[in-house]
Amino acid sequence: LKRLRGVVAELWPGDVLWAPSHWWHAVESLEPETLSLNFWWNPSEDLRQLGPGQAMMELSRDVESVLQATLGAPSVERFLSDWHADRLPGSQVECRLRCLLLARLLALRHVGRLPGDAWRSLLRLLDPRRYTGL
Repeated sequence: LKRLRGVVAELWPGDVLWAPSHWWHAVESLEPETLSLNFWWNPSEDLRQLGPGQAMMELSRDVESVLQATLGAPSVERFLSDWHADRLPGSQVECRLRCLLLARLLALRHVGRLPGDAWRSLLRLLDPRRYTGL
């Protein structure tokens, strides 16, 4: 648990905390009376209707969902760490998965949905430390 990191936010009356889709979070009340309201907001299916930062965040969470479904959550940290460090994938499955993801990102870039070097921003959002200890 020593390698885990987090963010602490103290909210006051009238404040709102927005957590992106699929982000792990915990809440601790500092007052005897509080109100917490949660809802799932499904963004538009058409990423062109989202702002660039929001679209990139949604794309990164979609990539993480694919990684978790394919590799299992405990293997995602190593997969992303290897990708960040430009190390070769550790298995044939991971190699195929990285090639598939890169091909999809190139396809998005080709049709103008992932401009310039936005893939670097995406890779930064795919933080392997979020999977430490799973």
